[in-house]
Amino acid sequence: MSDSDHLMQVVKLIGLNPTIRLCRFSEGKTLKIPESQYMSFFHWLPVTVGIDNAFLICEQFSNQVLNIPRDTGELIKERNKLFLTEYQSGLDISGIARKHQIDRKIVQLVIHKAEREMQQQDNHDHE
Repeated sequence: MSDSDHLMQVVKLIGLNPTIRLCRFSEGKTLKIPESQYMSFFHWLPVTVGIDNAFLICEQFSNQVLNIPRDTGELIKERNKLFLTEYQSGLDISGIARKHQIDRKIVQLVIHKAEREMQQQDNHDHE
């Protein structure tokens, strides 16, 4: 299975933000996924992605070695689009942050940047 196949399976399993944290943790190295019975709350996996997500990963990939790429650029772009879509659908910044288990400031930065870019585009179109 290719690195991108593993990555997409992990995204479907635990979502974008925990997967981004996992990519950053792995630094492009392979990760040996433990059996859940050998994992404590202080093991690297639940510390990185949260206990519920760690158990999901163990259930799917225990005793396997995953090649998790280091580059998170595409995942972050996808996550940011999702934040913007949810914001435009009426979910507030705090709600998005809670839903995705991410700091509110990050969501706020993403939304404000997207709004500035849209405003610049509108100004450019009216010239």
